Amino acid sequence: MEASSRWRVTSSVGGRFPGVDPVFFKDRSRVAVATALAIKIYQLNTKQVVAKIPIDGFDISQLYLTSDESTFYVVRGNGNVDRIGVLENSSVRLSFSRKIAHIISDLESQITAVVQAPEGLGIAVLGSDNEYDEIHFEKHADIFALSHNKEHAAFAYRRAKDTIISCVNVPARVVTKVNRDRRTHSIAISNKGLLAVGAPTGVIDVYYSKGIRTLKWHLERVQALFFSSNDDYLLSGGKERVLVFWQLATDRQQFLPRLDGDITSICSNTGNTLYGVTLANKQLLFLSAIELTSRLQVAGTKAYMAKNPERERRKRKKAKAAEGMLASDFTTQFTIHPGTRSVYMFSDMQTDEDSTGPGCQVQIYNPSRDEQEGVFSVAPTIQQGKVRKEQKLPDPDTTCLEFTHDGKYMITIDVTPPMPVDNLMSRHDLKVNLRFWKQDPETNKWVVTTRVSSPHGAGKRVLTVCPSASSSSVLTASEDGGVRMWRPDESTGTWSVRKILPAFNLKSKAVQLAWSRDSSVIALGFETSVYLIDAQRFKVHQVVPNILASRVRGLAFMGNYLAALSKTSLVIWDIVAHHQLWSLGLEMAMNGNRLMTVDPQTNEMALVVNYWTNEYSLQSKVLIFDAASPVPKAIIDNATAISAIRHVRGTSSYYFISTRGVISILAGAVAPESANKPDLQSTLSTLYVESKADYDDMVLDEQVDKVLNFNSFDKVFDGDSTNLDALFDKVMTLIAS
Repeated sequence: MEASSRWRVTSSVGGRFPGVDPVFFKDRSRVAVATALAIKIYQLNTKQVVAKIPIDGFDISQLYLTSDESTFYVVRGNGNVDRIGVLENSSVRLSFSRKIAHIISDLESQITAVVQAPEGLGIAVLGSDNEYDEIHFEKHADIFALSHNKEHAAFAYRRAKDTIISCVNVPARVVTKVNRDRRTHSIAISNKGLLAVGAPTGVIDVYYSKGIRTLKWHLERVQALFFSSNDDYLLSGGKERVLVFWQLATDRQQFLPRLDGDITSICSNTGNTLYGVTLANKQLLFLSAIELTSRLQVAGTKAYMAKNPERERRKRKKAKAAEGMLASDFTTQFTIHPGTRSVYMFSDMQTDEDSTGPGCQVQIYNPSRDEQEGVFSVAPTIQQGKVRKEQKLPDPDTTCLEFTHDGKYMITIDVTPPMPVDNLMSRHDLKVNLRFWKQDPETNKWVVTTRVSSPHGAGKRVLTVCPSASSSSVLTASEDGGVRMWRPDESTGTWSVRKILPAFNLKSKAVQLAWSRDSSVIALGFETSVYLIDAQRFKVHQVVPNILASRVRGLAFMGNYLAALSKTSLVIWDIVAHHQLWSLGLEMAMNGNRLMTVDPQTNEMALVVNYWTNEYSLQSKVLIFDAASPVPKAIIDNATAISAIRHVRGTSSYYFISTRGVISILAGAVAPESANKPDLQSTLSTLYVESKADYDDMVLDEQVDKVLNFNSFDKVFDGDSTNLDALFDKVMTLIAS
């Protein structure tokens, strides 16, 4: 095994946005944001990061800046507090007599904070020497709110049909009770002690001293409420993705619609000149209070995971599952642009608990700059938030995303599931679209050049897309094993099908494709079988013996060898000598192809194995193989599970993304090329000379034979067009179909 020094993680960026409120500096020109890996201080006028303080932000519940702006307090979800110097970057764990939920203010060695206990929430003054001065404690309280000036607090005890709310004047230590006969979802309190309560039904109640005022606009639960510092405005937001401004003195409303996600939190700076809006899709939006325009947008990685790791951890811990069992499918689609090396990921637009599919949003993330470059939609969808019965309308799900070898074209597959509304004849139809994209040089945005509806036939899912490593051709494979080759017309940018390999008589989710580096041989994995296809004639050349013994998970060429990953094994097959080199027993979940990748320069393969520990935490190992031996050349341990790994074109490095959304760069020294390295083109050509199996497969190319009968031309004469050119076009369309 190689020395561990050869392979190392050189950098880690990204990570899921923790979703905590930002901290505004007094000069109003800077803002501090807690991300998954660091506290980033942004200059608002330039939108640039001027300082970065490393932290572990995965269990953070609050970021607090001291009054002298010299120290950050990081409050953890378990009640611990870390003190971090702004200039020194030093971190110290503080010890208090109670668990801290939220820091309100600081004075020398003391802090005023919301404390948490199993029996409820309260406010107290705490010191480093176990000092504890309780101001108020509310039994059974589960949510709280603080005024902008931190002088008022509200605690709510939510029961099945009613709510008890305690409003606390912190300096005066005076408590006022509010008994509410409705359910409560969110609360807010103003600088003057005015209470606002949001209901699950979308109604907002504002409690004045003389009565209750009801505000109605939201159709779903009110997830965020916030009073402006002068108490003139109440801001609200929820699943409609609309920020609502209620002018309390005049009953007028203003709306900021079509935000990128559900609104979960609202805050502002001291002068109410800048609002910070936290969205459920893991990003933070800063808005100018005057123009209501975006001043800054901060986002982490939003990669959609096939399963929620934290939910699986809780289930496993509850069931007390055995140590060392391999993990479920926590993979994500993860593609690297060959030119820019930016990462393209399916964007999770919902909260972790509500995720149902990858959706049709794609996030572009730049690892070198550690920032989001943009988000675009692969298929048309409703831009507004969905409420009530609208949530039954499914959005298209993007299932595949790949680039041609030069990065000039992008290929996507999106699937719109059947729509369970109305009693329409089409309610069971599955819509599949194959889209080819090209980047506009002026706007730098991707635009669709060709859209193919039902590329493999009506209702057939396309499970994999495989671009050529040496040309602009692209392969697609459907759930019934049918393979099609697509190629663009460079003059117009439009794509068309050029070759077809017929499908099997059954359907399966276990379908994989691989294309050799010189594009001469194609490997098709279907169920437990592997077929080698002559790419020139587009015919099956050889059926590989039953080497998998279980469903195929992934295929990849390693020079003259084919690596076949199945549910229970990894097999290396010599495609020239037609024999198995070695096999390795392992367990691999669905979408295992996302956990394997090959460096075409060194023909080394990186394979990820995720597993559970006896502490019910997910960990992983990256195994580096070459075709010569089943013993890994290197093993790299990772403290978290890995969702995908990809080789970076033109380098000896790999990008991998963890289940926490962190993108890491695994770098290794470039291996010297052997002088006796066999020529791939010449060795693969022997496949055609020594052909042993040939199948009567239909081939659609520039010249092709097709059997026609007397019914074939019925549709040619449909319609009333008698133009000769139109008749010719219809005949050619029929023959090509």
